[in-house]
Amino acid sequence: MRNKFLRGTSVLAVAGALSSLIVPVMAHAQAPAPAGDDEAVEVIVTGIRGSLSAAARIKRQSVVGLDSITSEDLGKFPDGNVAESLQRIPGVSIDRSLGEGSSVTVRGFGPQFNNVLLNGRTIANDSGGRGFGFDNIAAELISGADVYKTSRASIPEGGIGSTINLKTPRPLDIGATKGVVSLKAHNESLSGKTTPSAFALYSTTFDDGKMGLMVSASYQLRDAREDSFNVSGYVPNASIGTQAGQTNGYGSNLSPNVPLFTNVRFPRNYNLNLSEQRQERTGLTATYQYRPSSELTFTADALFSRYNIKRTVATGAFYFLENQVRTAAIDANRDVIEQTENGQWDMVMQAYPRKSDTTAFGINMDWHPNDQLTIVGDLSTSDASNVGGSGSYYIVVGIPTNVTWKQPSDGSLPQLEVLGASISDPSNARAHYATRGGGNTSTSVQEGRLDATYVVDRGVFSSVMLGVAFNDTRKENESFGIGDAYCTYCGYPVVLPQRFLTPLDLGGDFLGGGLGANAPLKFFSFDGLELLNYLGSPEALAQLDTYYGRAPGSVAAQLEANGGYTLKRQPSSYWVEEKTSSAYIETNFAGEVADMPWSLNLGARYISTKVRASGSDRQLVDVKWISEGNQTPVYASATPVERTVEANYSKLLPSLNVKLNITRHLLARFGASETLTRPSPSDMRPNTSIDDARQGNMRASGGNPALKPYLSKNLDLSLEWYPKKNLNLAAAIFSKDVSDFIDYGVASEAFTITNAQRLDTTSVIDGRTHLADPAFTATTATFLTRRPRNLAKTRAEGIELAGTYSFDFLPGWWSGFGVTANATLVDSNAKVSNSTEVAGRTFALPGLGNSYNLIGFYEKGPLSVRVAYNKRDRFLSSLSGDGSGGPVFTQAYDQIDMRASYQITPRVDVFIEGTNLTKEHLVQKGYYEAELLGDNLDGAFYNVGFRMTF
Repeated sequence: MRNKFLRGTSVLAVAGALSSLIVPVMAHAQAPAPAGDDEAVEVIVTGIRGSLSAAARIKRQSVVGLDSITSEDLGKFPDGNVAESLQRIPGVSIDRSLGEGSSVTVRGFGPQFNNVLLNGRTIANDSGGRGFGFDNIAAELISGADVYKTSRASIPEGGIGSTINLKTPRPLDIGATKGVVSLKAHNESLSGKTTPSAFALYSTTFDDGKMGLMVSASYQLRDAREDSFNVSGYVPNASIGTQAGQTNGYGSNLSPNVPLFTNVRFPRNYNLNLSEQRQERTGLTATYQYRPSSELTFTADALFSRYNIKRTVATGAFYFLENQVRTAAIDANRDVIEQTENGQWDMVMQAYPRKSDTTAFGINMDWHPNDQLTIVGDLSTSDASNVGGSGSYYIVVGIPTNVTWKQPSDGSLPQLEVLGASISDPSNARAHYATRGGGNTSTSVQEGRLDATYVVDRGVFSSVMLGVAFNDTRKENESFGIGDAYCTYCGYPVVLPQRFLTPLDLGGDFLGGGLGANAPLKFFSFDGLELLNYLGSPEALAQLDTYYGRAPGSVAAQLEANGGYTLKRQPSSYWVEEKTSSAYIETNFAGEVADMPWSLNLGARYISTKVRASGSDRQLVDVKWISEGNQTPVYASATPVERTVEANYSKLLPSLNVKLNITRHLLARFGASETLTRPSPSDMRPNTSIDDARQGNMRASGGNPALKPYLSKNLDLSLEWYPKKNLNLAAAIFSKDVSDFIDYGVASEAFTITNAQRLDTTSVIDGRTHLADPAFTATTATFLTRRPRNLAKTRAEGIELAGTYSFDFLPGWWSGFGVTANATLVDSNAKVSNSTEVAGRTFALPGLGNSYNLIGFYEKGPLSVRVAYNKRDRFLSSLSGDGSGGPVFTQAYDQIDMRASYQITPRVDVFIEGTNLTKEHLVQKGYYEAELLGDNLDGAFYNVGFRMTF
């Protein structure tokens, strides 16, 4: 049910009312007061209280709407993962990978809508999109993070949801020589393995404080395990089974082929997955500063991060086929809830390696030639790559058998029992499907900016800021695969030598033991690459010749003609380059009215972006008619041809931020702005493929380099109350109207062809009559083409509530307690929360859901304890991503984390940390409550260690 308080134009009405009050007040302004500047605040703090106090001070002094996190001490971020800390901020929720925070959603807008900066600079990522992976950077390297929820002209464009600026420490800000060393042991409850982590930082100044140097290093090793169950969607409008009592073995249905049920929703499969992953993360940073005078500072800094992952997934699976169902039952929603079926128990081995390197280097000049003028110049470069994708593989071995399956009505784990051939007998295992390949990505970013601030200090006009910037980003995706060789063994024709199979026992407590007493928990795993080598060997290929009754060497020759199992670069590879120039102006005003200080920031940013995208595809030159309903595409060459296309766009992005100090402790903010997010590079690839050329079903698909950016008009209104040092409360409402929203849509597109057979006319072709086809003209063929397009408009709005309170007034040790809490309630006209709202929709806003945080802490003397509870309500993950075109809903999820430390000496403390202490499951469901699509368990993580400063 949608939140009634957010219906209609409530946010706009309140914002408009506030602006109508503020504007005339400022017209009668009195003596000027200095404007707050969020970028000028540098705070060095220690401890939980110090961190919260610093964050509140940054928020209070800022002229824009933001929330901050600061480290509790040098090299001591509140959580062991940056994303985990960010989720404690109102409006921020996270997605996890193997239990570790990896990306953020802000105010309902997912990772690609949040612009992540490092020290104000763009940092390259190793993915094909724009979402930043926070698992690439160790939390100890970060001194603070600012989440800008309203925009200002000086902030780089790109974030409709937010702009997040991660900050690293600076040696001249630290001052005296200081060092930090931290060691900890990391334990995983599922894998039972313990691995080390280490961090070291050293900062010093010299030449009478004119120069500073800081270096740091981090190393983390993790042996993780994830247990999961998943279904690749429910097939809609399915007809299942044969006439009652009829048998059909393992072949097709027999006449009269009367289905058991029609128009039902049919589960596609049953998968049990054991994922094992070794993560190794290494990080290095270095910062050098030179301040020859109090007016001039030079800073150079560098970052290197290496993140290697070796991940294998062993899966036991049964792929359900509609025509193999023997008995079945359905519920009131026509979901299949019980069935027996003939088929194969599949044993799948998958590998998903990741070899990611990220580098960043920048130089900065900060010059104050006089009291009125400040000039800042910055140049930076950043590169990221992931070359592990080409090492992926997916290999299937199967055992013919039959099963019975039941799905509980509450959507809990289904019960499957193997009735036929034993899946723990290696002599039953047969080869089936084998492929390898994947994608390697690389990103390079070069950017620079020049900013000048001039303090005017005339009446209410306090300062003006001007700036120019450039950004050149290139992202390349190389796809690798093995062509048509993947199905050489399809159909389970060859019995495998038992030497390749290793018994695998998932254990009775797999997924909490909810799979039932007869669950198929014992089967086989194998080394994927070792088996792939065998499948390409003369021994295995000779068995195929025998099976198919072919002459010796026939299958080997066919496999060689298809390129074998050797990786080849695929036509789907592409690169996209964006060159952006921007200029902005910001004006700042300040004054008082009726003893209420106010400040106003007004600005505009102009951006111009040129896009070049290059990809390969085969050039369609004609469509050949063979018989009624049967047509085939004709290409200029079997070899794909690379083509490069160009596009450009320009935007003017205005912004307004107003702050009014109603009393000494109470302030109000109003923000209005336009922001944009650029399309995903993967959506802008110029590749187009002909998917089907059959008469009446001519279809194509591809990318779209001509996409325009998402554009959002934003309104924010907030109240903040700081009555005491130990208490602060805040409430905010916001609205975002987004146009040019990108979604995949189908439209008729005309392709130029020679039309040698004149398919636009009625004629006789090879003795058969061909009727004029309206899909053709004399020179074109029209295909229904699916590609990303600027299709939709949407609106998101919400409320944020937050508060922090320390019980300082209590006597003795009781005064160490404190609490901080926040809640975010969001709504949208594109919000989908149940199956009824899915019907007929072609567009919805994923990731939109309420979130809550409650953190209790104790800090007194040498003891510091923090317990954090986070909850995210049920939300739509994808409108059509379940594998069968249906919706995916992520169920409500909550998690408890904790950290406790004890200071043995002023320089040494020991600590213990726990993540997901209650070992919560992440559950996903489909169209109806009974349709369980996924159940993931990552278990709890624990860290024990010590930290020493010097």
